[in-house]
Amino acid sequence: MILEVILLVLQTGGPAQRPPAHDAAATAAFRVALEAQQRGEQEQAEAAYRRAVELDPRYAEALVNLGAIVARAGRYDEAVRYYQRALEIDPRLNAARVNLGLAHYRAGRVSAAVDVFRTAHKADPTLLQVTQLLGLALAEAGNDAEAIPYLEASAQAAPHEPAVLFALGRAYAGRGDSRADGIAKRLAETAGGKGLWHQLRGLVLQQEGRHEQALEAFESAAVENPSLPRLSTNIGFSRLAIGDHSAARRAFEAALTLSEQDAAAHLYLAWLDEEAEQLADAQRHALRAVEIDGRLPGARGIVGRIFLKQGQAAVALDHLRQAAADEPHNSAWHFLLAQAYRRVGRSNDAAREFAEATRLKALEVTGDRTKEQR
Repeated sequence: MILEVILLVLQTGGPAQRPPAHDAAATAAFRVALEAQQRGEQEQAEAAYRRAVELDPRYAEALVNLGAIVARAGRYDEAVRYYQRALEIDPRLNAARVNLGLAHYRAGRVSAAVDVFRTAHKADPTLLQVTQLLGLALAEAGNDAEAIPYLEASAQAAPHEPAVLFALGRAYAGRGDSRADGIAKRLAETAGGKGLWHQLRGLVLQQEGRHEQALEAFESAAVENPSLPRLSTNIGFSRLAIGDHSAARRAFEAALTLSEQDAAAHLYLAWLDEEAEQLADAQRHALRAVEIDGRLPGARGIVGRIFLKQGQAAVALDHLRQAAADEPHNSAWHFLLAQAYRRVGRSNDAAREFAEATRLKALEVTGDRTKEQR
């Protein structure tokens, strides 16, 4: 998969872009580390890179490669610190920027990854890998319209890359675009793409509200590869849609065993716990979803709603204000925000938000009626 790539920085450079001079002992340690890393001797490489950085704290290349070592070990927050330090020293190191985006992505911070990949793409829009990564991260963040041009460009350059085809098909499915079916057919003919093909078929069916058929497709995907990213979350969503809350909970919990960084799984579990009046568990999952991805639609609103139920209106206010700002056309967040304002004694703000909630609700009802008449 594309998102398994981590770039190393080799200390090279010609007359036009000569690398900065480093302490001789630090340079020697860097070369020892690089040779060990290329042989797969990760512990020896990490120790040697650390030695290089100790001898020369402004050794940006050593910091980048040290970040790559610890990222491969799953220590993403530590990797982020090394990449950021490297970029502070030398902002031209786009490899550090790409790796920083990857570390954020693997840590579940998809929105942060998008921001970094955007900057990396702006720095060098000719790099296919950065185009792919930006498209994949945008699709994962739910920014389908923005993701599609990057994914289309990637699919043209690498027509047999299953991760790109899957993300492109999912983006089309999310927009109700019939081109998702064509992408699914291409995916089915791609080596290693059979499980993703079933998953994409499930997502298309899910988008159409055909959840029983979607579940059949997801089950077929699980037979091919039970560890497909987000598959358990997809299953949980369809189980939730057909009212099977127990099975939905099991699916979301299974998703978290594969990746504790699945913000959507945390969010759905928060909703289920809130429905069951298990507010402490609901709060824990909702806050975790916000911690992983503060821009995840609905996360701030659910956190605010839970705090409101617990009688903590002042705490709820910040979350509900952010929810209303992130989704300004969602009448529910404005209504809850109005309640929070009223409970803390801010009657004018409460009246304004109640009025906005009423206006938006009327628009939603009108829209629903228009759809029914079509």
